[in-house]
Amino acid sequence: MDSTIMQTFYDLAEDQSTSVAAANLLVQKLQTTDKDSLGYSWKRLVKGMSSNRKNARQGFAVALTEILIQFPSIDVQEVYALCKEANLPSGHVSQKEIRDLYSGFVFCVSALQRSSRLKDNDLWAEVLRDLSQILLKKKLTIKDAVFKVLMDVLESIPSENFLKVIDIFGEEMRKGWVQCTAERLAIMSYLEKRDSLNASKIIKK
Repeated sequence: MDSTIMQTFYDLAEDQSTSVAAANLLVQKLQTTDKDSLGYSWKRLVKGMSSNRKNARQGFAVALTEILIQFPSIDVQEVYALCKEANLPSGHVSQKEIRDLYSGFVFCVSALQRSSRLKDNDLWAEVLRDLSQILLKKKLTIKDAVFKVLMDVLESIPSENFLKVIDIFGEEMRKGWVQCTAERLAIMSYLEKRDSLNASKIIKK
């Protein structure tokens, strides 16, 4: 593996200017190296997204975003599958580990959203389902971050696909005010604003 590429992974966790420069350098080097280096790089970024080392999450997310933009051949379904495998809690983990893992998941989804690659094979639908389920978790300490990225994804979906979005949240919408949380209310309000006709057919009056 190119030593310059390896160094960028450490530089990505430094201050913002160093991190941005490292992300740009990584993309440049990957454009002149083999496919194995590209595969290794995006996988390392996804797996390392839950690291709490300095500014690693922010730097890794910036780099992953640029890589997904510059290399459309990357299968985003594979990226998201690894994102869930590496960054969603399983088994016996501490509360701190749970927070770090969910934070990594949020940053990974944010990179996918910012790269505009969620539209590939309607990956956004699976992402919305997963984010909405995470919001239901009790004692979720990063609920605000999960909600923000969910809304970012919602706002990026074109109107012609919005009926499918309403179907995804249909069960939540039919609950109406039962067990209504601030996040559910905000989502319901947004859906009504975007597509009041179809949303009103589902929401329980």
